[in-house]
Amino acid sequence: MEPEQAAVPTMNRVDVELHQYLSSIRERWLSGLLVAVLVLVVVMGITALQTPRFEATNRIFVQARAGDGVVDLNGGVSFASQQISSYADLATTPYVLDPVIEELGLAVTPVRLAEDITVTVPAETLILEITASSEDPDEAAAIANSTAENLEDRVATLASEGVRASIELRVVSPALAPDSPASPNVARNASLGAVLALLAGVGTSLGRSLLSTRVRGVDGVPSGPGRTVIATIPTIRGRGTRRGFWSNLRVAPQRSLIGNSVRICSS
Repeated sequence: MEPEQAAVPTMNRVDVELHQYLSSIRERWLSGLLVAVLVLVVVMGITALQTPRFEATNRIFVQARAGDGVVDLNGGVSFASQQISSYADLATTPYVLDPVIEELGLAVTPVRLAEDITVTVPAETLILEITASSEDPDEAAAIANSTAENLEDRVATLASEGVRASIELRVVSPALAPDSPASPNVARNASLGAVLALLAGVGTSLGRSLLSTRVRGVDGVPSGPGRTVIATIPTIRGRGTRRGFWSNLRVAPQRSLIGNSVRICSS
């Protein structure tokens, strides 16, 4: 009765592929590092070339002015909630921005100025947030405050007598000149650049490994049925060793049983 052969442990396919990927990255780490540094330098260079822009925000409370009764008060709040989106759209129209341009002496058109103004309404509130963007922090604050003031005046002008008694716009938080620019965001761009640099470095190392036809070691030999590494030639270091090594290498005649094998003949 033949003895039972011990089971030979086999590596998981995923582990083998991961090992090959890590080997490829390790062997070509220098090229990957150069590409990663290049990508990071480009990202930070683009960030440094961008013109800083500052943002200032003015907040307006849309107040419901109604009678003393609960029904009147609820009706006023409901009406203000319905109108607040219209006020947000009105803030970026030439009807409101023309006086802003004239007051501040800006050399832009209302359409161009509207691109630098953002009006938002926080959820479930009666507050308008008017945010102005500019390369000058003082100008950003001035545009936001002037837009808020002119919006108040224009709403009062458009409203009828009955509506004027129900709705009132009031500035609750004037815009202040910011101390730091809103863009570019150096910290965010640096983090993004680091991620892109890592992906580019790893991709370069793996790409070079996949496109290369050179076998650098046992790990580089394609695996598969009928493919088995039976021998390796060791690396011999030292001055003049390479010529001496190859002078001792002989190939057996084709008629022999090992005609395709490589042997090292010791002198």
